[in-house]
Amino acid sequence: RRPPRSTPVTTLFPYTTLFRSESVKPEIELSLPLEISSADHGIVEEVDPQAENIIHKIKLKDFDEEIYIKGVIHYNNEQFDECIENLGVLPFEKGESRNATKGLFLLADSYEKIGRYKQALLCLEELTSFNDPLYSELVLFKKGIIYRDIGMRDKAQKVFQTLVNFYPDSEYKAFAEQEMHNI
Repeated sequence: RRPPRSTPVTTLFPYTTLFRSESVKPEIELSLPLEISSADHGIVEEVDPQAENIIHKIKLKDFDEEIYIKGVIHYNNEQFDECIENLGVLPFEKGESRNATKGLFLLADSYEKIGRYKQALLCLEELTSFNDPLYSELVLFKKGIIYRDIGMRDKAQKVFQTLVNFYPDSEYKAFAEQEMHNI
């Protein structure tokens, strides 16, 4: 006679117990940086639909200045992975916080520094949508550098040319022209 489905079944391995169950959901452990708990902050889980594997990203609902400051400290100490861990949970929306624009730029730069160029470009694209005149020229220059570094020379050339054409008085113009000459 078979035991009921919920009854443990002993096996040959002394430390293993099998349960007969029709559906067992594995527990998924998500670690949040800086010991953030969902009780303390509004947390939104995002799924990247373009990723090859399903990637869950934890984003806070509100911009947290304390987490931002910790991310900036990690960036200044060239601890780019830790910077990404901190700044990556912050929501970056235009007008959300005066530090949102800078945080998004630091996040993009951190991704670039560790060689995660796709994520860096995504952050720079998002930063472009802010239409912040303080970052417009720098964003174009950084995009050109990344495209150059990953071997997309034609795209780099176009981005540098855009910078030169649209921002003739830019402090990055001479650098962009030099990069175009070197391509």
